[in-house]
Amino acid sequence: MKNIAVDAAIIPQVLQYAFWAETNPNSIKSLWLECINKPDDLSINWDSFQVRIIVIAPNIRTSTLDNVEKINYPVDLIEINR
Repeated sequence: MKNIAVDAAIIPQVLQYAFWAETNPNSIKSLWLECINKPDDLSINWDSFQVRIIVIAPNIRTSTLDNVEKINYPVDLIEINR
């Protein structure tokens, strides 16, 4: 989540997070289990954990879209203004 417009420079950052999540599923599970306000109706199958990249920003520049197509992870780009 960013509070400024993002461009293709965001791709290396989110990929680094995705690589970490993919290689450390036990850490992700621990963070989830420690969460106090997690939804009661959400069930996670930790045996088939899949990483998804979500970028939230007030503006996502076109250069970002061009590079997202090259990523092998599922990616969601969401523009939200406060």
